[in-house]
Amino acid sequence: PTDYFSNGLIMIFEATAEKGSISSDTSSIVEVKGAEIIPLQITCKSQLCEKYSPNLEFDFNATSSKVVDFKLLQVSWTIEPTIKISSFLNELKVKTTSSEITLPYLIIEINAINSTNIGSAKYR
Repeated sequence: PTDYFSNGLIMIFEATAEKGSISSDTSSIVEVKGAEIIPLQITCKSQLCEKYSPNLEFDFNATSSKVVDFKLLQVSWTIEPTIKISSFLNELKVKTTSSEITLPYLIIEINAINSTNIGSAKYR
């Protein structure tokens, strides 16, 4: 379990194998580190993204300057105002209606995490 180890802990593992008069030794050093930060950016793939209006559809995607396999991450999207969205991994689709428009702009956030990586980004 992860609570057995603390961040920054350094462990040395040593092993010796012997057969008759022949032996071999090896050792490995392992440093426990926290989650690696994934730098994420949200971009709009639609033509008009600065302001939204009724019955428009917007497509967004999240990218990273690092190589990221989004299939290995738990990805969650949030949007303000709260309106219906469709998302799959790092892709987001927004379709607005006039009754949902309460702000002149969208605020979109993505969070992506697994046991070794964490990242987030915000779009406004």
